Amino acid sequence: MSVRKEELLISRENRQSNTNDASEILREVASLIKSRAVDRDVDQERSMAVTVELFFKLTGIQVSEYNGWLFMACLKLARNRVGTGVFNRDHLMDAMAYLALALESTDG
Repeated sequence: MSVRKEELLISRENRQSNTNDASEILREVASLIKSRAVDRDVDQERSMAVTVELFFKLTGIQVSEYNGWLFMACLKLARNRVGTGVFNRDHLMDAMAYLALALESTDG
């Protein structure tokens, strides 16, 4: 499914809807994943395989793609609790996106 850049820019502007409806939040997260691909001028945001391979080359520590996405979700959850202490919706949206990508990377 091809999504035009203009559509994603509009959806990104509306991302701050602050809805409390879980299904709408998940739709926003899906839009967020797609918009990140547009930002990077790629078909889809799937950079973790390259990231964990680079990490292995730098450290000698093997990390799966799944665990790489989980690490990023943990980072976003930690950022939501550290610092000003003010709730930041974007951190939780990003964490949900990383968890979806983690699940996707399990191939089942």
